[in-house]
Amino acid sequence: MKKWGWGVAVFAWIVGITLVMGSLSALHNLSFFPDKTLRSSLVAQEKWTLTHVLGQGCKCSKIVYEYLLQRGPRSLH
Repeated sequence: MKKWGWGVAVFAWIVGITLVMGSLSALHNLSFFPDKTLRSSLVAQEKWTLTHVLGQGCKCSKIVYEYLLQRGPRSLH
């Protein structure tokens, strides 16, 4: 393959990956604005925590919800 052929192949790969990742991200419709009420309740705990934000109608969120429901809370120790 000539030099320009590799360039075209790399460009096509980048465009393809960008389209796939963009379509996956667009399906989730998440807001990236901080929720001040959530933050204030977490700061009061003074410990590390993980918050799962689930979206209504999102298949990924449903899977996470069902997993967490089945697993139950974990102990801190």
